Amino acid sequence: MIPPGLNTSMNPPLLIPRRLSLLACAAALAFLNSCQVTPPVPGAETRQRQEGNAPRLTMDKAVYRVGELMTCTVTPSVDCRLTLSIQMADGRRRMIYPNPLAGGGRIFAAGRTVRFPDSEDYQFRVTGPTGSEQLIVQATGTTAEAFPPAAQSQSTLPEQIPAEAEGRTSPAATPPAADGEARVVYRVIP
Repeated sequence: MIPPGLNTSMNPPLLIPRRLSLLACAAALAFLNSCQVTPPVPGAETRQRQEGNAPRLTMDKAVYRVGELMTCTVTPSVDCRLTLSIQMADGRRRMIYPNPLAGGGRIFAAGRTVRFPDSEDYQFRVTGPTGSEQLIVQATGTTAEAFPPAAQSQSTLPEQIPAEAEGRTSPAATPPAADGEARVVYRVIP
């Protein structure tokens, strides 16, 4: 109820002139339209290729800050060799496993879940740039040529590798063609 003697051109609950309340609403709408609203990121879910012997891939989380350590688990569907790489936000792709500290050519058993990094000798530390990235695991049959030893030497390593094995991986090496592949999309934030 409006008290007697109160100007009826005012909004009763807030006592703001109607013109001013319309301007405030218009300003609020303009502000909200200029904001970028991002829905919460769901858990890191695996998107797998349908053909081939795609392994199951999971990550410990869906969003990483620059400098955090990353871990993942891979469960091969067949006995195979595994290659892990990162498709970075800026389009570059870097191989993170095998690496000089983990070796290469190892055969992973079907159905047995493996955690990466798989030893205490190395870590995967997230670096920039920020944005959406993909962790890619490729499964290659046991008869494929093992990862080239030259790619594992310290002399071929660059100074900085994103989501790196502490800077000790080789982006120049090319793994054998994959028999199966799985990908997980995650975000890197400052």
